Amino acid sequence: MPKPVMCRHSNAPATMKNIEQIQFNINDHVRVKLTDLGRQILIKNHIELFGSQDKYKAPEEDAEGWSRWQLWELMQELGNSCYNGCNVPFETTIILEKE
Repeated sequence: MPKPVMCRHSNAPATMKNIEQIQFNINDHVRVKLTDLGRQILIKNHIELFGSQDKYKAPEEDAEGWSRWQLWELMQELGNSCYNGCNVPFETTIILEKE
């Protein structure tokens, strides 16, 4: 039997029996609920890239506030804003869309 691996952020061992795993490609889609900070960061990123807010198109959100992203795109746009203790740019519960 393999030796249990320790979880990075916990003292509890991570075993295959108590962790559900799925394969997920970074090209697959996730759904997140952006916070006001997340929306502000997206506008700031657009201005830095294009020099103005002209032609900025906010991500589409459904009636409950969910927006849909490829995971790599979400990481590119908002990843630098996610760190321990940060004000989060999107709510911490996300939905993985697996085809």
